[in-house]
Amino acid sequence: MDFISNIIFLQPYFLFLLILVPYILWQERKNQSPGYHAPNIFFSKIWNTHGIYWYWNILGKWCILTLVIFLLAQPVTPFHKTTVQKNWIDIAVAFDTSKSMLAEDIIPNRIESAKKVVIDFIKNIQTDRVSLIIFAGKPFISSPLSFDYSALIDIVSTITTDTIKQNIPWLSGTAIGDALLVAIEQLEEKSPKAELWDREKVIILLTDGKANIWTDPSIVGKLVKEKNIKIYPIGIGDPTWSELFTTDKNGTKQYFRWPDGKPIKADLDENMMKTLANITWGEYYNTKTNNALEFVFLELSKKIKKPIETTRTTSYISYSKELLVFILIISCTILILEKKSKPIGIP
Repeated sequence: MDFISNIIFLQPYFLFLLILVPYILWQERKNQSPGYHAPNIFFSKIWNTHGIYWYWNILGKWCILTLVIFLLAQPVTPFHKTTVQKNWIDIAVAFDTSKSMLAEDIIPNRIESAKKVVIDFIKNIQTDRVSLIIFAGKPFISSPLSFDYSALIDIVSTITTDTIKQNIPWLSGTAIGDALLVAIEQLEEKSPKAELWDREKVIILLTDGKANIWTDPSIVGKLVKEKNIKIYPIGIGDPTWSELFTTDKNGTKQYFRWPDGKPIKADLDENMMKTLANITWGEYYNTKTNNALEFVFLELSKKIKKPIETTRTTSYISYSKELLVFILIISCTILILEKKSKPIGIP
């Protein structure tokens, strides 16, 4: 019975004609009297001659008139169809894990602050695939493109500067160009599901240094542009050559030093990152504080996420054919009975 409750009338004003039905039938009753017609000999075996046909005639006409009014009012059941157009995105996060990410100019330190905002960023994703690449002197895939946000969060939470064994010479350094190449490979990887192929692609680059090993990032940037991929570089820390330090358990600052004993200072290559952003239609951000890092990811979420567009269309299931069939059946029944009947006269 649910479909009855869902029926609406496209022309409901015709339903006011229903108030005329009793008046018309009352006039019909005045013009006829029971027994005006009686069934012929065949029907008389079933009906008596006390006006059963007359009552059926009145009832039939009432049904026909009522059904015609309903037909004019156009009863239908609405059928709603919602089409959702989602701006799905594939996101590759290239995460710098070089030793300088232990610097405490951002509290508690650069790497922990970056991990927190990346985790918060992933928690707010609903329809996008995310890949995670960590890099120092060499990039490694921590997670391919995935919808498993819980697993991604677990992976990010375990990242440390020791995840890549940087005591091995060829694993130390900041290979930004190679990290971008691996990110491109991840974003270009075909999915077995056709609907996942044509998606907007974005690289989020998190680093606190400059490329000092392997492939030149500016060359990779041109390839990224050809692939129609946007890069959003995020420079972590003060780019003005601030000294890097950690604090030991005694509260003493331990400065990063070169083998010759000179302090290592921050060497954030903003020009390179601005170039990457400009040639790929992305945007560069610098974060000198914890709050700035959180703000950047909030703004980044708004920038790469477009609102979901929904289109709602309504079609109708009409009952006109069914009403016409009922009207035809009742009309034919009345005509057949009238043809089979004969008038009763006074001999």
